[in-house]
Order: sequence, then structure tokens, then C-alpha cells
Amino acid sequence: MKIHPDELPNDIELLKSLLLEQTLLLGEKDAQLVKWQSKYALILEQWRLAQQKQFGKSSELSPSRCRAGCKNVPMPYRLFMNGYIKNY
Repeated sequence: MKIHPDELPNDIELLKSLLLEQTLLLGEKDAQLVKWQSKYALILEQWRLAQQKQFGKSSELSPSRCRAGCKNVPMPYRLFMNGYIKNY
């Protein structure tokens, strides 16, 4: 809320009450911002963990890891690994 300086009251008590009101509003906005920042950090961390799980080294299928049970591996992975494993 913008107030032109000419529109401000000359009474000290009214100015104090306006200042207090603005301070309370600012405090509420700061609290809301902290809450949003915390939620954002949590969502970002969850996203990073999901990315790591999906695309990290442990998600790669190597011939040595797959020799035992390649029949359980989804078809797209088997097609990709076909060059590495001849008889699965």
C-alpha cells in the first residue's frame, strides 16, 4: 500500500499506529516467505533425490549385474544391453 507523503496524517499517534500496522504486515509476510522457502527447499531436495535415483550410477545396468537375472529386466533395457550380453 503506497501512501503519498502529503496524505499522511500529522498526528503522532496516527503515524505510530500506521507504522505498527505496517510492521505487523511485514512480519506476516516474512513468516510466509520463510514457510515457502522451507517448502521449496524440501521439494528441491526430493527432486534431487529422485533424479539421483533415476539417473545415478546405481540405476545403470551393467553386464556383470545383469547376468543372473536379465529376464526380469524391462525390454528397453534388454534392447540397450543386447550389444553387451549375447545370451541372456
